[in-house]
Amino acid sequence: MDVETKLEFGWTPLMFAVNMANYDLAKLLLDRGASANFTKEGCSVLMVSCTASADEEKIARCVELLLSRNTDPNVADRSQMTSLMCAAREGYTKVINLLVAHGAEVNAQDSSGYTALAVAVKYGREEAVLKLLQLGADKTIKTKNGTSPADLAKFFKHSQIAKILTSSSLNYNAGAFGSTEERLSRFFKTNSETLPSIESVTRLNDLELLLHGLNLSHLTEVMTNNDITWNCLLTMKKEDLEKIGITDPEDQGKVLDAVHQIHLDKVDLNALCEDLQNFLISVNHQCCYLIEVIHDVVSRFPRQASQLVFSLDSGKDAQSICRQLVLQTKDLEKEVSCLHSLLCKS
Repeated sequence: MDVETKLEFGWTPLMFAVNMANYDLAKLLLDRGASANFTKEGCSVLMVSCTASADEEKIARCVELLLSRNTDPNVADRSQMTSLMCAAREGYTKVINLLVAHGAEVNAQDSSGYTALAVAVKYGREEAVLKLLQLGADKTIKTKNGTSPADLAKFFKHSQIAKILTSSSLNYNAGAFGSTEERLSRFFKTNSETLPSIESVTRLNDLELLLHGLNLSHLTEVMTNNDITWNCLLTMKKEDLEKIGITDPEDQGKVLDAVHQIHLDKVDLNALCEDLQNFLISVNHQCCYLIEVIHDVVSRFPRQASQLVFSLDSGKDAQSICRQLVLQTKDLEKEVSCLHSLLCKS
């Protein structure tokens, strides 16, 4: 049988293989000359793979295989739907990551004006929404009917997604963390700056939580650069804020009012409940992102001595930093567990 023989639906054997997420068969067909760019009425092999009903790990392997054979991730069907939109509809976050990494247009629109983000919102795929926002999806793009992703979330009663889309803390930018190569380069620099102590990280988290609740996250860097601790903040006045560069009257007012309320022990925790939830959503997603980055580093790390042409960590600096990270991760686990217990009691 020819590898390009047309079977049921006009599909090729490769399309059926990836539709079942059968990596070994797909690789065999590709090695024997099957086209990774074949389309049937606008439906590509990659689209079929992105909509397979199987374990996502298996689907991601097939998608990565097709992308390694130069399949075009931006091919669209008759309705201008792309592979990224298909993956968003199914909620396959790993596949979304692969497609964007290989050049898929994250803000492309179909014939109705739907982006991949809008599709994910419509079908209630919360993790896909978070992933697309992280990769630079524009949540302000509307459909041809003038409907925004936030409008879709409300219409389809996806309340959690609606909160994500209306939270200013979740405006991700694809370039915010740089490319994988840039991240790896920064990771392996031998002249890395000394990491802050666990104590200073804890103080920073306290300040971040307060500033986030006041919608003043942009002041975090100012506070950090001036070594402002929690106790220091509680003693600050208007002139102290001006000295460290906080000159906006509105920002000053918010900070001073919050400090005053803390002193009076009249902070309304119920009013901060929604902001706390959004903050935790943001922290959770950032943790997921960091796990992905570290996993990426581990997967690229040389496994055999013969692969090492020079020592990556001759001064043992990276090992020391890793030990600090392990300790900080344990402290983070303790703090999150404590917060969870408090929330369960409230």
